[in-house]
Amino acid sequence: MIIEHTFVTTLDPDDAFAGADQYLGPLGFERPMEGIDTSSPDHGFREWTRGKDNPAKAKVPTQLPQRLRMDFDRGRVTMAYAVTFTHPAKAAKHLKASALALCAGVEQLLTGARSCDELITEVRELEEELDRRARKSKTVAAVLLGAFVAIIVGGVIIAVLSLP
Repeated sequence: MIIEHTFVTTLDPDDAFAGADQYLGPLGFERPMEGIDTSSPDHGFREWTRGKDNPAKAKVPTQLPQRLRMDFDRGRVTMAYAVTFTHPAKAAKHLKASALALCAGVEQLLTGARSCDELITEVRELEEELDRRARKSKTVAAVLLGAFVAIIVGGVIIAVLSLP
């Protein structure tokens, strides 16, 4: 899943990237790469990643491989947020709200609409709820599978015991 979000800020590039770092760092994002467009001091980009390297190893949606790129061009900020899934239909419903909240949070922070701590708390609560739902659905599936296996085994035992 890829989400793109564009907005305008009056901050200079260094302040915009520092603000994004301040917001995304506590949410588990790390910066593996950064780039500067040498043609102008007003251009540049940053990338952040979080999650497992292999989507199959993710136990909850927030552990899926995620990459967020922020491009800055003379006050215009373009964000691209990508998530890698093993089962897109399952995970997309869980992470779409989180992805939109992350992108909107960067915009609200860089436009001065809301404080960093408030936005971090909001996204953490949303992601904790998404992870809780994902764990709950896995637990329900495991219980149903266990019940099905128990019924089959019980039927086999009854059939064996009723033989003359």
